This record gives sequence, structure tokens and C-alpha cells, in this order.
Amino acid sequence: MVQSSEAALRHGAAGLGEDWCVQGWHHPCHVPERVPCVRKGGVRFKIAGHDYFNLVNVFNVAAAGSIKSMDVKTSNSDAWAPMGRNWGANWQSLANLTGKMLSFRLTNTDGQTLVFNNIVPAGWTFGQTFASKLQF
Repeated sequence: MVQSSEAALRHGAAGLGEDWCVQGWHHPCHVPERVPCVRKGGVRFKIAGHDYFNLVNVFNVAAAGSIKSMDVKTSNSDAWAPMGRNWGANWQSLANLTGKMLSFRLTNTDGQTLVFNNIVPAGWTFGQTFASKLQF
């Protein structure tokens, strides 16, 4: 018996997984395919906030297109401090980073990690954007 797509959905065929087919359709099964996000130029960082609340928007991210974790380090420290996701592509730190030279370490949702050493120069101010030459 050949089922229509509506009948298949009513009978729960959609719950069988991404690669199910309904008999009678005249095209192969369609499995959604992940494709890498292509971007021109490097990853960019825009810093907003105020003392003790730094909000960093990470954008122009290729490959997976999304960040899983982000750490920050000042030029006078050897320790990486984790940043928390605030919302969307915005990451926050409650440390006083104002005006200090900053490095960021990003891990994307594919598990790739990049380190952006001294990407933010000393003396920066809120509202500035910093472009890197690195890309996932």
C-alpha cells in the first residue's frame, strides 16, 4: 500500500528518524546534510559593557558557525578564565578587563579550538571591534 506524506505523518512515520522514506515517492530519501559555514576574513570580536561586566560578541565564525566555549586571558596572566554565554553569540566576563591586552580561546561546536593571542590591544574602549586573521 502506498501512503501519502500526510498519511505517513498521521501514522508516525516521521518519528522513525531522519532517513525514513514513504513508499511510492519517486525520489530518494533525503537526509539533511551539514555543510560548513564559509566566511571571508577572520573571526571578529566586539566588546561592550562596563567595568566588571565585559560582553564580547563573537562573529564571522566559519566551519560550524557557532562557539561552544570561550576563555579570556590578560597579558599579565598565564591563566585562562572561562567566559559564560550571555545570549546568542555574546559571551560575558565579570572580571575587570577594561583597557588590558586580551587573548581569547574559542572552541567551536565541532570541537576545534583556536587561540587569538593579544587580539585586543591595551587601551581598548567599549564599543570597539577587533578583527583577527584566524578562522575555523
